[in-house]
Order: sequence, then structure tokens, then C-alpha cells
Amino acid sequence: MFDTADEFSDVAQDVFLPQLPPDEFPYLNESAAALVAAGYDPAEEFTFGLDLILTALEPLRASA
Repeated sequence: MFDTADEFSDVAQDVFLPQLPPDEFPYLNESAAALVAAGYDPAEEFTFGLDLILTALEPLRASA
């Protein structure tokens, strides 16, 4: 979907954040803006989560 965190940031600022007006969604807007400012990379987070799940499942697979 996004090749880099910068690409995600550009799309988030141009497309996503304008759909979250701060007067209507103050906390969601603040959270989304903080993620963008911090250089959030969805691909990296997905990989981390997937590795975490697979590592937790590995002992179950080995004992089956």
C-alpha cells in the first residue's frame, strides 16, 4: 500500500486527517496527527505484529 513512512505521511496529511475535523473528532484527530508526526510506518507495524503472532503460535505448532 505504502512503500515508505513518508509516503504514508503524505497521504495521511492530504487525505485522512482532513476527514477528521478536530472540532468533531478531537481525540482521534490528535492521535492520528501524533502518529503521522512520529513517522508511523504501517508496514513496519504489520510486520512486527505478524512476527509476534507467529512466534506465539510456534510452540503450539511444534507440540501438535
